[in-house]
Amino acid sequence: MMKIEVSGIHIPIQDEVDKHIRKKLEKLTKYLDKVVSVKVILKMERERYITEINVLAKKATIYGEGTSEDVYVSIEKAVGKVRRQARKFKERLKSHKHRARLAQEKMPLELSSLPEVRSKVIHITPQIAKPMNLDEAVMQMDLSREKFLVFLNAATAQVNVIYKMHSGGYGLIEPQL
Repeated sequence: MMKIEVSGIHIPIQDEVDKHIRKKLEKLTKYLDKVVSVKVILKMERERYITEINVLAKKATIYGEGTSEDVYVSIEKAVGKVRRQARKFKERLKSHKHRARLAQEKMPLELSSLPEVRSKVIHITPQIAKPMNLDEAVMQMDLSREKFLVFLNAATAQVNVIYKMHSGGYGLIEPQL
């Protein structure tokens, strides 16, 4: 069961509005597995209602906003945006299962062909390697603009790096012990 938190800024939250929001957001479980929390903020600014919805799920964070002169219309707009993003996320999950299999093909790299480079480390960025399988890592790469992702491979319990190749595919770096 997901935790839904509804609050208002410059507007009291009536029971009818609270029930309406909760009813609309319960349908998100159709698209997202394990929704951790949903935060809804209703605002009143210049005779307009603004509804902001933040959804935190196991593998996704989704934000939607709606604005209208009617509180229910602003809620519908925000919920609609969140629902579309959740549906798109679910479709991506399904389509990435096929692509992840292709990314598992390893590309050998000859170390002797690389030139020796001597440089100083300019910046160190600490990063937590989250445990995930290869399918999840590929999906995460598609959702981000990063060129690489460091993750803890759930199957091997080793740190792996997945990166975007210029050809449009993905490369995987696995340590060999």
